Amino acid sequence: MSKTSTFDEDGDDPTAVKWMIHFFYHAEYPKLAESPSDAVTLHPKMYAIADKYEVPQLKSLAKENFKEIAPENQCLEAFVDAVAFIYASASAADEDLKRIARIAIANRLGKFKECELEHFMTAVPDLAFDLVKTIRSEIVPIIR
Repeated sequence: MSKTSTFDEDGDDPTAVKWMIHFFYHAEYPKLAESPSDAVTLHPKMYAIADKYEVPQLKSLAKENFKEIAPENQCLEAFVDAVAFIYASASAADEDLKRIARIAIANRLGKFKECELEHFMTAVPDLAFDLVKTIRSEIVPIIR
């Protein structure tokens, strides 16, 4: 017996709902929203709504869109919000966006001011340990 998702917009971001419906008709949604800060938070919301309503093609597109813009946007306050959203909304088994965010942060670690790192770690406490694991497993072997 297959599982059927029903649409219940309660609690869903209205913009994500709008672009999910757009996706059903056009198989895409805008990569860049009004501004970079809007875009960096839009893609995780699209990923979450695609996961909730089991739309794998939209989930994959949202992941690729986030992967494309994440490396350039860690300094935005919105990126901290996006990472906090990802950590709050993703299931334990779903590491895709968490991994993309951690790699983006790890690759620019030396460019962050101490207060910016503190802001990340305060906003997303689980990020600290996950970031250390990512650096050890994915960054350090490349440097050796």
